[in-house]
Amino acid sequence: MARPQQNIEFVRGDTLPIPIEFYDFKDNPLDITGNVLWITLKKNVSDRDADAVFQKRIVCPENTDSMNGTGLVVLTSAETKLLNPGVYLYDIQHVIPGDPPVVSTPMSGTIKIHPDITQNDG
Repeated sequence: MARPQQNIEFVRGDTLPIPIEFYDFKDNPLDITGNVLWITLKKNVSDRDADAVFQKRIVCPENTDSMNGTGLVVLTSAETKLLNPGVYLYDIQHVIPGDPPVVSTPMSGTIKIHPDITQNDG
């Protein structure tokens, strides 16, 4: 699994890919096809999800990466250009569907967004 604490920096308006690798207890890649990854950015840990600065849900597709335990959370340039520069708390939550679902938080930390100089993306 990914390191639990990882701080990220990027420039507003840039595409931000965040790969995460998942393994079982024997260190074999875990098939995450159909699993859900959530990324949430907040100013304060106590903020409600409804008040998050940003939140995105990704369903892991049926492809070779997912079958080999690699998930990819991507914040597109269109999404990041709407975020104000600053430092935010974030986490990525992994949900294995079921009754009940299995939930874990494989990655969290801070995201520092730097202002963009060039704002023309076309």
